[in-house]
Amino acid sequence: MEKLNKDIILLILEELQDDYKTIRSCLLVNKDWCETTIPILWKNPTRKDHINNEKSFLQVILSHLSEKSRNNLKKQGFEFFEDQRPLYNYISFWRHLDLNFLECIITNHPNIKYNHSDIIYKVGNEILNLFNMNTKFISLSIQNLDRIHITGTESCFSELKYCSCDVKINSNVLESLAITNTSIKKLIFEINHLKNNPGIIRLIEAQKSLKKVNFGNIFVENRHETYFSIIRAQEELKDLAVLDRNGFIIYDTYFKTLEESLIKCADTIQYLKIRWIPITNYLSYLINLVSLKIQPTHKAHFKHLENLFLPHLKCLKTRYISSKILASLIENTKGQ
Repeated sequence: MEKLNKDIILLILEELQDDYKTIRSCLLVNKDWCETTIPILWKNPTRKDHINNEKSFLQVILSHLSEKSRNNLKKQGFEFFEDQRPLYNYISFWRHLDLNFLECIITNHPNIKYNHSDIIYKVGNEILNLFNMNTKFISLSIQNLDRIHITGTESCFSELKYCSCDVKINSNVLESLAITNTSIKKLIFEINHLKNNPGIIRLIEAQKSLKKVNFGNIFVENRHETYFSIIRAQEELKDLAVLDRNGFIIYDTYFKTLEESLIKCADTIQYLKIRWIPITNYLSYLINLVSLKIQPTHKAHFKHLENLFLPHLKCLKTRYISSKILASLIENTKGQ
């Protein structure tokens, strides 16, 4: 039987990449199949359907550490299980990183005694240094990290195409990413807490090809404030947030800053989703929008949508907007 070349094998495996059980069995066919399958499995190894044993998975990562790094951790009291050096540099294939998942499996490792924050930080730092020397991630999910810091390891994030983060993340982390990365095409920013984060502004303004932006989850934990109560005011009301009776943010000067930051990327943004009523006329600058979703939490006057001209708009999803304004938006397209 004639052997398939690796290009053909790769095409087959790419069709199977969402079928984890089947693609994993391909490791056992022969050497060519194994060598072609491994990079696909390790492209996004932290997918839920890929992880059967978190402890073993972390051990594979740690097995890539140099002797110097291992000795540094041993001096800090971290005990390694007996393991062999890996046959392949699996880290070099890794492209999609969920930093919160990484922090979680480090925290839950049996050799991390009493949830010791200092050891967690040092193990995380060694792993990030390992990433920095061996791979370039194209996707990063990073929420409210407590014990892992990426400062000094930004090189592995310098070619990101996708980034998902939330308002709770340390602003310095996002500002560091803004310095090294200008290639993000899709950005998801969850506003799930009443907190200003200037780092996301820097990150947005630094991008040269930002295409999709999703500002989601405009919700706060305290759902029992008085209707329209002012829950936050600092420095002569420069930072102000107002909630409705259900705990949803209905106005925040931070939103105004977010809107203005998008103007810097007006030439490239084509897809936008927001959960609040536009505060400024920034949408008038985003003339290349193909898709616009505005899903506010309450009814109000959408003055900045009146006479809005978006000639390339193909998809419009809204709520609480008058039919008159919707008709005007539709008319101000090129019939698409």
